[in-house]
Amino acid sequence: MQRKWICLLLAAALLLPLAACGGEPEAPADTTAAPDEVSETLPPETEPAAPLYPDAVPELDCNGAAFRVLQHTVNTRFFTDDQHGEKLNDAVFERNRTIEERFHITIPEPRTVSSAEDLSEMLVTLVHSGEDAYELVFQNMRTAREDVVAGLLGNWYSLPYMDLTQAWYDDAIQEATINNKLLLLGGDLSLPYLGNLWMVAFK
Repeated sequence: MQRKWICLLLAAALLLPLAACGGEPEAPADTTAAPDEVSETLPPETEPAAPLYPDAVPELDCNGAAFRVLQHTVNTRFFTDDQHGEKLNDAVFERNRTIEERFHITIPEPRTVSSAEDLSEMLVTLVHSGEDAYELVFQNMRTAREDVVAGLLGNWYSLPYMDLTQAWYDDAIQEATINNKLLLLGGDLSLPYLGNLWMVAFK
């Protein structure tokens, strides 16, 4: 169970000047630097840069829980276990590591099945058995409509902290809302969703 931890950050600084007692005042110290001495100039302290895309999600500690993913193809590019210089791969790696550290979770390599149809069959078994096996499922849009009719998918609107106005969600996907329920979601999390070309041809 996820728990929100309240952190108290306490900082105290005591600067106590020392005063000389009695006697004649001392001559002021010579602050002129010798010719062969170089004065070190420290850069001014700056505040940490604000995140480019801030969100309203609080700091949560999930106690090292695994965020398990099921997919029908490795082309989702949701996961990579190393960096090798390719920009997109390295960006995915950095994103996952950032999320792991922020929420104290682990993101293991997703389980991949051979086809979207096989994935639908797995969903039927998982949902009917009530097994808590995965947190996220990547499904083909064409096959997902059958999963919707079968009642296998959950409502994205029911999740806490969901904000579909964020830049990483596709605005158009909200048009799939039916009876105040959104059962499918598209956006930056699934790279093929952004890279594939969809069109309707008519004569």
